[in-house]
Amino acid sequence: MYAQVIIDANHAEVDRVFDYRVPAQWEEAICVGLRVMVPFGQRNTKREGYVIALTETTEVPAGKIKEIVEEVKTELTKEGISFNRVELGIMVETPAAAVISDALAKEVEFFSIGTNDLTQYTLAIDRQNQNLDNFYDSHHEAILRLIKMTVENGHKEGIWVGICGELASDTTLTRTFVDMGVDELSVSPTYVLSVRKAVRDI
Repeated sequence: MYAQVIIDANHAEVDRVFDYRVPAQWEEAICVGLRVMVPFGQRNTKREGYVIALTETTEVPAGKIKEIVEEVKTELTKEGISFNRVELGIMVETPAAAVISDALAKEVEFFSIGTNDLTQYTLAIDRQNQNLDNFYDSHHEAILRLIKMTVENGHKEGIWVGICGELASDTTLTRTFVDMGVDELSVSPTYVLSVRKAVRDI
């Protein structure tokens, strides 16, 4: 069991993004494990070695995020709060991130593939525009190829790769994802039993 923290790239002061450090209700989860996940993982080609959280014009260097994580771990130790391994990962939500996932995998400890945004950005279709429903195909071969590429690149660097979004709960694709080597399917509680059954039936 892990607790998951998503860094908000719009936070006014990125270097203090953990100012609400460790709420009491998190302490039990932290003892088991904590994942820090950066949305919109990307690399700024003008800044070698950077993985960033990108929202419009905001970017957060991976090195800075790692520094903050180490600060928090030091504070927890001083406060006598036990914690297990803290994993840093990114969301792969754009075709660009998927294509360079081999480079991104060297910077983090896990990928979470956000299939909702990945689908609409790959197909250049607004998934909230009902007039485009006939063209919105989350099973499109391009999407599946990008997912497979990301999984393979992640595994080459020894990191685990999960899927979240609508496709994670799509049981018609469960076997496909298992065959690809996907390590985790993140679904809402409503779909846990159906996805679990689909995995067991393989």
